[in-house]
Amino acid sequence: MENIINVQMRTSMRFLKHYLFILIGVGLFGLCSCENGCLKGQGKTTEQKRALDPFTGIKVYGWTDVILERGSVPEATVVVGKNLVNNVALEVEDDSGFLVIRNNNRCHWSRAGGQPVVKVKYQTIDQIEQWGFGNITSLDTLSGASLNVRVSGNGDVNLLVDVDNFSCLMLELGDLTVAGRGERSNLFSHNVGFFKGRNFVTSHCTARTRDEGEFEVHVSDSLFATVESTGNIKYFGTPAFVQANITGLGQVVAGN
Repeated sequence: MENIINVQMRTSMRFLKHYLFILIGVGLFGLCSCENGCLKGQGKTTEQKRALDPFTGIKVYGWTDVILERGSVPEATVVVGKNLVNNVALEVEDDSGFLVIRNNNRCHWSRAGGQPVVKVKYQTIDQIEQWGFGNITSLDTLSGASLNVRVSGNGDVNLLVDVDNFSCLMLELGDLTVAGRGERSNLFSHNVGFFKGRNFVTSHCTARTRDEGEFEVHVSDSLFATVESTGNIKYFGTPAFVQANITGLGQVVAGN
């Protein structure tokens, strides 16, 4: 009986030893595989200016903050540590007109303060897509015939707008905050993020929520609201016409 116990103990010890070696190996491989050296840090903050081809849309991936400002020529300034700046990729897609911004740096857990800020000078923008985890912010008013915004990431989007037609598609956790005006707006949410448009005045609004996400919007003329889940649609202003189609637990309510 004692021999059996000793054999079992030796077997368990060998298993634990092999398991420990595997864990150490995986950890070392992870450290070695991180670009630019995880333990090297981000380095001194630097600003790198880049010329860009003309673009009409913005698409953002990864841990990146983007600041939009109108300019005479398309260009961008990347602000981040010198060890990380070359792994922030900016590319204009010829077929779609999107400026695609990707933060290809890894090992964020070991690089405090290593989130890049990309300052973009644009001439006109009619599409914004948020696929990342940072924030997209406009410093001045985005104006034009139309603006389409898609939130498919966890990062937030904060915009000033003055357009004829505004539309948004919210599919993830990020919030969308909009101020300004739009003659017509088409809002759709299938996420838990909020559309914060109390200061966004629209004449005619169609809003539909299919999840926990909620809408706040200022409507002057007509509102067509559809609630299919627990999210609420709250409207401000005194629209002449309100049509509410409610099949979920949420509500269509007038704000104070």
